Formats: sequence, C-alpha cells, structure tokens
Amino acid sequence: MSGLFLKGWRRFRRDERGAHSVFLAMALIPLVGFAGIAVDTARGYTLKNRLTSSLDAAGLAAGRVFFSAGATNDAIDFFRANIPADFMGATVPDPVVTKDDVAGTVTLTVTATMPTSFMRIFGIDDVQVSRKTVIQRENRGLELVMVLDNTGSMRHPPSSGGQKRIYSLRDAANQLIDILYGTNETVENLWVGLVPYVTQVNVGSAHNAWLNSSYDPNTFLPDTWDGCVLIREGLDESDTPPTSDATRFHAYNYDSGADNTWPPISPAPGGESGWAKKPNQNGQWTGPNVGCPHPILPLTAEKSTIKAAIDVMRPWRSGGTHGSVGMAWGWRAISPQWRGMWQGSPSQLPLDYGDPQMDKVVIILTDGFNQAFDHYTPGPEGWDYTAYSEPAFSDTSNYNSYGRLNWSSAQIVSMVDQSLARICENMKAEGIIVYSITFDGGSPSLFQNCATSIGHYIDVESGDDLTAAFTQIGEELADLRISQ
Repeated sequence: MSGLFLKGWRRFRRDERGAHSVFLAMALIPLVGFAGIAVDTARGYTLKNRLTSSLDAAGLAAGRVFFSAGATNDAIDFFRANIPADFMGATVPDPVVTKDDVAGTVTLTVTATMPTSFMRIFGIDDVQVSRKTVIQRENRGLELVMVLDNTGSMRHPPSSGGQKRIYSLRDAANQLIDILYGTNETVENLWVGLVPYVTQVNVGSAHNAWLNSSYDPNTFLPDTWDGCVLIREGLDESDTPPTSDATRFHAYNYDSGADNTWPPISPAPGGESGWAKKPNQNGQWTGPNVGCPHPILPLTAEKSTIKAAIDVMRPWRSGGTHGSVGMAWGWRAISPQWRGMWQGSPSQLPLDYGDPQMDKVVIILTDGFNQAFDHYTPGPEGWDYTAYSEPAFSDTSNYNSYGRLNWSSAQIVSMVDQSLARICENMKAEGIIVYSITFDGGSPSLFQNCATSIGHYIDVESGDDLTAAFTQIGEELADLRISQ
C-alpha cells in the first residue's frame, strides 16, 4: 500500500494541469470583462448615433412648422418614425422639445437607458446615453414681393363660404410674414414688398419723376395724381427703368365722362368697393383716380410696416383684372435695374440677380380670370379706363374716341394672358422664383406655367386653404440648418 501511495503522490506533485486550469479561469475573467466592455461600448455608440439622426430629423420637422401649434407633436412623430421606444433593448423616451421664438431655435434632448450585456460582471447593469440637437431657423437672404389681386370680386366670399376673400388674403399674407419674421421686427437680409393690383398699379405719387414730361397736373383738378400709371409701348413686359421720356410713364387719368363724371353731377356707386381712390371735395366717389388702388410698398425690412400695408388692402371696383400689369410691377419692385429708385426702400436694393446668398421670390395671387369690364354697359366710353387705356401704342386705330381699347373682351383677355405669360418667363430667366396662387377661380394652365414649377403653383378654394398655401410657402422659404 505504501508503495502505491508514494507513486500516486509523486504523480500528483508532478501534474500541474489542474493548477493551470484554475489560473486560466482566473485570467479569463478580466479578458471577458474587457471584451464585454467593448461589446457594450459598441452598442452604446450605435444607440448614440441612432438617437442623433432621429433628433436631427425631428428637429428639422419642427423647424419647418415652427409657428404651428403642432410643431412639438410633429417632432415627436418624426423621432418615433426613426427610432422605436425599445431600440436595441434600450428604453428610449420621447424627446423634450423646447422652442425659442426670439432666437428662432428648436432644442431637442433625450436620454435613453440601455441594459448592459457583459459589464454586469463589474456590477454595471445599465448605461445612459444622452443626446441634444439645436435647430436654428436661418432665413437665407430674401427679397420677397407679393403681387396681390385687389379687384372688386375680392369683396365676395369664396364659393365654399366664409369671410370675404380680401379678409382671407390679409390673414394669409400676415401668416406668411409671421413665419418669416417670428416675433422680430427685422430679420437680417430679409426684405418684403407688396404690389396690390387691379387693371392698373399705383407706384406712389412721390414718384412723379417717373412720369413723361407731357404730364400736366392741371388735368387732375380738382383732384391730384394719386400714383397710377399706364403701360409703356414696347416696355410693358420689361424691367426697364424710367430714365428718359422714351421710358417714362404716362399718368393714369380717368377722364370725366358718362361713366365717371367729375366734377360730379350726381353720386356714383360707392360703398366698400367704391369707384374712386378717394372722394373729391364734395365727398362723392368720382374723379381722375377712380380705380387706383393702394400704392406699392417697395422692399421693406420692418415687419410692422409690411403688415400695416397688408391690412389696408381693399377691393377696387374698376375695369376687370389685368394680372400682367401687376406682375410687371412685381418684377420692377425686385429688379436691380430699379436699385435706389424706390422711395422709402434702402438705396442698395434691389440686389443683383444671381447672388448665391440671396433669393428673389415673387408670389402672384388672383381670384379670377384676366378680364375686361364695363360698369356702364353699353356706355359710350366702352371698357372702363385701365392701364391699357389711351393710345399707348403707335396704332391708334385700336382705340375709340375716348382712348379706350376698341377690342372685344376676348381680344383683351388674350392680350393680357399672353403678356402675363411672357413676363413670367422673362422673370424666371433672371432666376426669380415665382409662386402662383389661384383663389376660387382663375386659369390653372396659365398660372401653372407662370410658376417656377408645378410645385410652385397652388390652387385653393377656401380661406383656410389660402392660409395653408401661404404657410407652405413661408416654410419653404425658411432655410434650416443644424447648429449643434
């Protein structure tokens, strides 16, 4: 027995395999721990990256509807569309969304909790991953001119019902301004102009230097020239500035006659969309400025000034609708050819075409087709006086003895439509972005073609739809970037 015992003892002493196994097991513990840390760290990075991209998408979604009551919900919806609440087994809550209207920022923060797989060996059961994104609403340099229909039909509600179209237009235009400005009175490199149009446009009586030397202020007694002008032969579709008699304008002057007797013999139709720009000394709605709307607001930086010009817009019952005249002046209000010519606007404006940091945008809205109108059919004067009245062209045979176009309504409409189409093309050729809106009427094909693309054309039927259209445009004009 003793011999066998001694042999076994010697073998046990010589056999180190068991000790090696113990030491190997002890050595594997930190190795497995470090490998586990690497795995859990990789999972953490994956979670962090997914949180970051999801927050960015959510922030951009909120930024585009910055002033909407649903901006926070939109942000959360976009966040959830990109990352589920149990991503990789983690607990991912909804982000906290904070808006700063003054700074124009949307801040989103989120902290997710991820259970560990191997780090539990060291007593670490979970890790937290926090991310933050700040979206800065940044408006590119922008010159925006709104060419807005102020014709008599704007005093009626749309066919779908609701308030008068002119009120809906004011609301929608103000909404656009609120989107661009937020609560700020000015925004760097942002200027907005306004062109109310009917069948003529009021350039502002302060610009009498733009009138041809044949202008005689005595012809306007007992009233004064209020600022409307006629088209120019060969230049009615251009942005050529008035620098000589050949390029200057003739004053709009609705002569006295059966359809506009002045000084008055009897009152003419009045009311909200009365015949005259203002009453004469007897308070009756007649005179040389009948149908001359509120003046153009040239490019302006101040939000309050722009909104005030929007709020005084009203319908003008005269002549019909000539979108070509409105659009021509929308172009001139934004063309660098007219730099420094607009009183009340900064002398450096409008800026050059093609500036990589500047967008030039014109929005035209109409509530109907281009048309000619005679409020006293079959009056001897023919069509109401418009920017196309008096022989502005060499061929005077096109005019009757009262200086009105002697064409059929269809001929006048065709001329105005074709002119509008050419003006739109000329503007787009200069890089101007054109949006067009038809409000409960109008020619879809004409205004689709006028717009920069079919995506820049919007047809609306109600006041709510119109506000949504202007909101959409405002959001598209607000360029967003991720600042943090």
